[in-house]
Amino acid sequence: HPGITQEEAEGIVQYILSFAGAVHAENSRPLTGTFTPDAHVGREEKGAYIFQATYSDAGANGMPSRSATATKVLRYPHLEAEDYAGAAKGILTKKDTRTGDILLTGLLHGRYFSYKNIDLTGINEVTLGFSEGRSAPEGMFVEIRLESPTGQLIGREKISGKTIVSVAETNGLSEVFFVFVDEQEKDREAGLLDWVSFR
Repeated sequence: HPGITQEEAEGIVQYILSFAGAVHAENSRPLTGTFTPDAHVGREEKGAYIFQATYSDAGANGMPSRSATATKVLRYPHLEAEDYAGAAKGILTKKDTRTGDILLTGLLHGRYFSYKNIDLTGINEVTLGFSEGRSAPEGMFVEIRLESPTGQLIGREKISGKTIVSVAETNGLSEVFFVFVDEQEKDREAGLLDWVSFR
């Protein structure tokens, strides 16, 4: 679910798996290699991939075997704007009475919102979907930064109805910040944001 962190998702997974006892994978994988998930192909519903690796040693000198388990959750790359992890004061939500969607408002100069634990490995662009019916003022931009509103800049683009931002190559998990910049005035709203997609 895009509204929870990776740590929370892993905790839920471990809780569920605890009821099943030992996990016996039908399709075990070798210790090294590559794997391309394809269960999502052709499906419209959202979901997540959960990868679990378990290692058990043989024990020695009369000591019992010891095991360790690690879990990795890959979230759906299309996130609702209102599911942000943090935001600047003044960022609010409102319901679109026409569509029922929850939209992000208050996107003025200097304000920001963020998502935590986003894996940017292989991500080339980020798309922001703004609600139709309102065009962004001239001179409004969105910046994508890592770990803080003033952190490393990996992408910048002028805001339009569907804003596609090319991002620099980045690997691993990061807290991703979306910072709004108005080069002309400081009290204009960028628009009503509906969703964010990572590709």
